[in-house]
Formats: sequence, C-alpha cells, structure tokens
Amino acid sequence: MPCPTSIVDTDEKWITFVVDQLVSNAIKYTRVSRPASAAAVAEAATTATTATTTATAAAAASSSHPGSAGNERRILILIDQLPTDSHGQADIAQPALTLTVRDHGIGIPVQDLPRIFNPFFTGENGRVAPESTGMGLFLARKICAALRHTITAQSQPGQGASMTITFSTASITHGVDAATLR
Repeated sequence: MPCPTSIVDTDEKWITFVVDQLVSNAIKYTRVSRPASAAAVAEAATTATTATTTATAAAAASSSHPGSAGNERRILILIDQLPTDSHGQADIAQPALTLTVRDHGIGIPVQDLPRIFNPFFTGENGRVAPESTGMGLFLARKICAALRHTITAQSQPGQGASMTITFSTASITHGVDAATLR
C-alpha cells in the first residue's frame, strides 16, 4: 500500500539558495579548525563532518556517513512532516511542514542570536571567518518571507545551532500518493 506524502509547492531556485546557505553555514561553523587552503577546505567538508539526513516525508528514512576518526561533530538535516494519527493518516489539524538544518559546531553567542538575520551583521563568530558578509541569513529570511515561509534560529553556544524553515501552509499539498512522484 503506497504511503501518502506531502508536497511543498515553492520556487525551487530560491528555496535551494536558502537551504544551501543554511548548510554552508553549518559546515563553516562546525569545522574544528580553519583549513589553510581550498584543498583543505574540500577535505574538511568531506571528512571532518558527519552528515546525517533524516526524512519523514513518506516513510521514516535516514542515512549516515561516518566522519573522520574521533570527530563527533555532525550536521543534521531534518524534514518533519505532519504528525500521524493512530491509523497512520496525516493529522491535517496541524498542517505544518518544516526543514531544519542543525549542526553541533560552535553555536551562536546569546547576545548575537537576535541580530543574525539583520543585514551586514556578522556577530562574534562571523568576524573570525573572512568570507562572512552578514548577508547570507538576511537574504535567507527575505527570500523565505517572499515565498511566505518563515525561518527561525535556535542555538546553544558551544553546542551548535538549528535553523528551521516552516513552509507556508498554502504551499503544501497533503495526501499525495508517493508512487505518482517517481
């Protein structure tokens, strides 16, 4: 029996920009040390980070890729859908669909968290990374607002950060037969 799923109808190019921004920030602030060269950056991104993707869109599925020995840092991308009732049917009373990118990196200082979506704000940790412009999260929030989605942040300094996109309920179609999407 096919599993019903939900589809978000949104602008692919712009939501990809937002997700790319969140993932690149998670990688940047999860690195244990700053690599000295582009080759070292590529190496760090592929071996020093454990990426775990958990998707509960049709059926719960996850995959894990081990990182380098002794490195317990990881980035999680969580796609959370509607809770289901006792019959496994989507509970349409709560039509939320979220995508969360969570890292276990350096986190965001408490005093910086309220300002991370402001233009040109780099914060304490951003000033350490020369490539930080303070525009990435600002643009991500602007794009989400234009698409009628929201983006929020939570963080524990030294323990990582979570960035969550909550998709507009108007953009979600529930109960789609997953087999028709292939």
